[in-house]
Amino acid sequence: MINIDKTNIWIRINVNSYSILEGTDDLVNELKENCPVQFRKEWHPAACEGTEIIFQFFADINLRSFLSNVVLPGVAFDITKIIFKKVWNALQRFIECNRAIDIQSLEFLFNDITISIENVGKNNYLNLIQLFQELYRHIKILESKGIKEISLIRLPVVGEESVGLDVQEEVKSGQKFTDCIWFVQFGLGCENCYYNSNTEDIIND
Repeated sequence: MINIDKTNIWIRINVNSYSILEGTDDLVNELKENCPVQFRKEWHPAACEGTEIIFQFFADINLRSFLSNVVLPGVAFDITKIIFKKVWNALQRFIECNRAIDIQSLEFLFNDITISIENVGKNNYLNLIQLFQELYRHIKILESKGIKEISLIRLPVVGEESVGLDVQEEVKSGQKFTDCIWFVQFGLGCENCYYNSNTEDIIND
């Protein structure tokens, strides 16, 4: 059983230096009850609205071990919920208080792989447990197709002309946020491909 506690999960939050988001101090203080937090204000271009934010989650654990805890029932799943669910609930409350929030990316950095969810924007409906359950399922599919040693997954891919698909429509038509085109880096970072999670097809660049 993997022991997931506040010693191996920490969070970095980046906001616009001219942020107009409310409750950031309360959010940071609540998160610090469960894990270390780094809160940073950074300059953004003048065209930005002051509602931009980036969440980065660092976990000192391999993704497969983490996903097993999230997906499989039992005590390990309960341990994961105690820490990770508390963190996510705090973020959800913060999002609900800031309806204009612009989430530029959610990044999950594990020891072996980075998951980058980009262009989240004002779509505040992400179900984190569902997200990781879908990741677990699709990573097993990718590995069965010979995509081994995955080091980066970036989704959704928008505006990638080399894919030759209307990616915007793929994203809009999906019932889940993961139903879209993924960029996948594998072979310890030496190779990459695109993956259509709707059809479970590999799309070579």
